[in-house]
Amino acid sequence: MRVLTRTNSGVDKLADLKGKIVAVGDLAGPDKNFFSIKLAKLGIDPNKDVDWRPYPGNLLNLAVEKGEVQAFLASDPLAHLWLKDIQYKEVASNLDGEYRDKSCCIVGIRGSLVRDEPQIARALTRALLDAAMFTSQNPELGGYIIGATIGFLTGVSIGWSRSVGYWVHPVLRVIGPLPATAWLPIAFFTFPSSWSASTFLIALATGFPVTVLTWSGVITTSRAHSAPSRPSSCSRSRFRRRCRMCLSACSWDSDRHSPCWSWRK
Repeated sequence: MRVLTRTNSGVDKLADLKGKIVAVGDLAGPDKNFFSIKLAKLGIDPNKDVDWRPYPGNLLNLAVEKGEVQAFLASDPLAHLWLKDIQYKEVASNLDGEYRDKSCCIVGIRGSLVRDEPQIARALTRALLDAAMFTSQNPELGGYIIGATIGFLTGVSIGWSRSVGYWVHPVLRVIGPLPATAWLPIAFFTFPSSWSASTFLIALATGFPVTVLTWSGVITTSRAHSAPSRPSSCSRSRFRRRCRMCLSACSWDSDRHSPCWSWRK
């Protein structure tokens, strides 16, 4: 979260926002609340001393250019892109001062869970913190896990749902032939850091083949493979929902004239 302004606006620090008009994307948004707290700590009343004006998120910079406001609040990646323009500068962010080494996000847990089962709540929170630390120290593994997870879920969705396949399949046709290196200029221009860009590229390179292979496994699972394995007490829909993933991993039948193809049709 950042406070941005024009380089010649005369606003150089957060305290300079007193008496100014500031554009925000949401009057109840986290960025407005966060910088209101910081202003209050400086002895500035954020409700009386600052005039907050709501604007569409992608038009915040235009409000400054037209002179309607003197500064605006924005979050990455848009804020990062605007900062690449020499006409803008950063006044403050949630990564400076006393908040530099603090988390910018929170975990919402149901109150009854915290009261009745505090150990589970603590374990969930610790797991998220450990996962964040792990991905920051091992970006290549983080990208791989993200790509594999998204690829698996996408492949299953395409294989099971014709409507999902109708919309996602054309996207795969466009993205699939492009190597990950072709996305380098877009990734480094869009993402605010080389770490996030590399994570994206690794996830993209992993996600596409996982999607295609999972999709192929699901769609070519033959009834001849699954029928003998289905217990009599298990309905067909329940069996497909629970067991078809394992069967698809073992099915390599791609012949359009096989029982698999006729069953799918």
